[in-house]
Amino acid sequence: MSMKAATASPIAPMLTLVVLRLTMMCALVANTMADSNYIETFSVDQELGLSPGATEKKVDPNRSAFLQALAVRSDAMKQDNIHNAGFDSTDNDLAEPVNIKKRQEPQKYYACSVNARLENLTHARDNNEVIVELVQDTLRQTFFVVECIEEDICCRGIDTTRYTSECVQGTSNIMAWVFKTKNPRDIEYIPIQVKSRCYCELTEILHN
Repeated sequence: MSMKAATASPIAPMLTLVVLRLTMMCALVANTMADSNYIETFSVDQELGLSPGATEKKVDPNRSAFLQALAVRSDAMKQDNIHNAGFDSTDNDLAEPVNIKKRQEPQKYYACSVNARLENLTHARDNNEVIVELVQDTLRQTFFVVECIEEDICCRGIDTTRYTSECVQGTSNIMAWVFKTKNPRDIEYIPIQVKSRCYCELTEILHN
C-alpha cells in the first residue's frame, strides 16, 4: 500500500499540468482566429475602398469576411445605379420613378394624301387614251394602285408666299392582258396606264 501511494502521488500534479497547458493552447488558438478574422476584414475593406471596419459589423460567422464585404459593396453599387438612373430608393429600396419626359418623335406628313391598295382592275386606258377592258375571268390580274385622295388642291408644307402648289395624279405603264377593241373575242398583251403615284407640282411666284 505504501508503495502504491508513493507512485501515485507524483502523477496527479503531472495531469494537472497537462490540463493547464491544453487550456492555454485552446485560448491561444481562439485569439489567433479572432485576429485573423479582423485582419481579413480589414484587408477586404482596403481592397473595396471602404473605411476600415465597415464590413466588420456585417460579418456572418458562417461566411467569410470577403464574401460579406462583396455583398456590402454590391448593395452600395446597386443604390448608386438606381440613383443615376433617375429613381428614388429612400424607402426600403422601393424604387419610385422620377418624372422623366420621353422624347417625342416629330409627326410626319405627306405633301399630298394618298390611297394605296391592291386592285383587280376591269378597265383602264392604253397609251392612246382609249379605254380597254382587262381580262379578269380566265386569269386574275392584280395591280398596285396609288391614288390621290384629292387632286388639284394645295400641297402641305409649302411656302405660299413663294410658290403655288397642286397635288397631281401620276400614272405608270404596266403590261396587261386586254380584249381587243375591234374583236373582243381576241386578247392582246399591251401596256395600260395604272395610277401609281401622287406628287406635288410647284410653280414659283414671280414678284415684279
